[in-house]
Amino acid sequence: MQAKQYKERILKLQDALEMQKLKNTSQLGRIRTLEDQLDKVQIALEEEREEKETILKNRQTNRLLMELREERVQRLQDLEEIYAKDKRLEALAAEMVC
Repeated sequence: MQAKQYKERILKLQDALEMQKLKNTSQLGRIRTLEDQLDKVQIALEEEREEKETILKNRQTNRLLMELREERVQRLQDLEEIYAKDKRLEALAAEMVC
């Protein structure tokens, strides 16, 4: 009688072992799937970070370009004033010569 019980017990343990192997395989598959998803998310985050850095750099570049534009406009206005003063001085000099 005990031999039969031992055999049944061994069979149950073997079945339990097989079930655990299947569960472990299934869990391993899920873990791999989750790792793949994590990799994809990390890649997407890196791409988004790079995109935001590019946008920030573009904003900084645009700001610098606007500052340069304002400086050029100011220099052009200064040159126009200098040119107008030179013309007035030339006109005054011409009047004095006459």
